Amino acid sequence: MKKVTVIIPVYNSQEWLSRLLDTVISQDFGIENIELILVNDKSTDQSLEIIKSYSQQYPGSIQYIDKKINEGVAAARDDGLKRVNTPYFMFLDNDDFIDSDYVSVLYREIESEALDLVISGYRLVDINKEVIKTNSYEVKYGANYEAPCIWGEYT
Repeated sequence: MKKVTVIIPVYNSQEWLSRLLDTVISQDFGIENIELILVNDKSTDQSLEIIKSYSQQYPGSIQYIDKKINEGVAAARDDGLKRVNTPYFMFLDNDDFIDSDYVSVLYREIESEALDLVISGYRLVDINKEVIKTNSYEVKYGANYEAPCIWGEYT
């Protein structure tokens, strides 16, 4: 059984999508432990073709929803949530990319502390992958969460 679901709303992101998917697939947590749900929100570029290609390469780990009308990121996340089959889920945006231990670090934290939710910091990088802003949350329970990355338990 998969342990974590990663939900990614996708809209016209052909430029970044492969980079993101490669960082999820290569997690040290193991793609065999990750359910990846991509929600194509009626992209008009090549995003759907990229999604289909990855889905064919990882049929037991990647599924996708191809929406017939564009409803926005919140509706796409909701559609992804309806398909979650794991105890935990997380959202990524289609232009994100994550460190190779991102999922395992958050999974260990939520499991070891019996939490319902974990919030992580992030690094904003430019086109050359140079860090231009770091937003880290040193206080574990309660902090100034300006724009957090959220991980939750699905019950």
